[in-house]
Amino acid sequence: MSVEIIKSGKWQSPSNTNLNPKMHIHEDYYQLIFTQNSVGKLVLDDARYPFKPEHLYFTPPGVCHTCANKRTTQYVIFYFKVLTPKLAETINSLPPELAPYDLMSCKQMLSQAAYEFSTGTEFGRLRANAYFELFLSAALDGSAMSLSVSKQDKGAIGEFDENGIDRVANYIYNNFSSEISVDNLVEISNFERRQFYRVFKEKFGTTPNKYINELRINKAKALLTSTNMPMSEIATYCGFNTEHYFSRAFKLHEKISPNEYRKNAEKISKEIVF
Repeated sequence: MSVEIIKSGKWQSPSNTNLNPKMHIHEDYYQLIFTQNSVGKLVLDDARYPFKPEHLYFTPPGVCHTCANKRTTQYVIFYFKVLTPKLAETINSLPPELAPYDLMSCKQMLSQAAYEFSTGTEFGRLRANAYFELFLSAALDGSAMSLSVSKQDKGAIGEFDENGIDRVANYIYNNFSSEISVDNLVEISNFERRQFYRVFKEKFGTTPNKYINELRINKAKALLTSTNMPMSEIATYCGFNTEHYFSRAFKLHEKISPNEYRKNAEKISKEIVF
């Protein structure tokens, strides 16, 4: 085992409390933050890193820092030790802010690590460390998480690639903020166009465009209930070209406008899902 989790949990700042964060140092362990929203920032010495949703922020041992949290800041936090010099060297060379190469896999492994650690059992801790080590591998090894397929690879894979739709789902999840074309998805899947539509519908029960739209709406709902981001920023982050188009698509899907949805946020469960 290359890592050992010391502590983990979800953090959400109180909505009615003024926070006065102080600079501090963790002498012998690392801190990792996986952000839920764009409220707050990490300050390392004099450098500032505003939080971005679903990004990773590393703090190595011995570095003076603070999590400049604000009202409604939300993130998942892990304190951990690195047990091998080579991995420590890799993590120490990282920038403080990272966007995971494979966001879906990273979230699944972080979620599982947090759950296993919360059991408080010896075997739970062992499983948590194993999942966390897998997470670090997925987060740091970009080549292992490549989602594109070259023409040369296609010939080696053959006519039918059973992992093609999984690659497409990962690509959509990691790129939902950007324009996604069906032509690009077909190429990533390594299927013929008609075969791609059939296999996608069999797996997800809907068309690619509807799947993308639903993912974007769900992301928007999370931001509406957990942040104070302006509507224009939410629209852009969730992949909608304009605020007007976002509002129209949201109302068509939810039968309520984004503003009305935010106003009703107190009646909606605020459980953080990551």
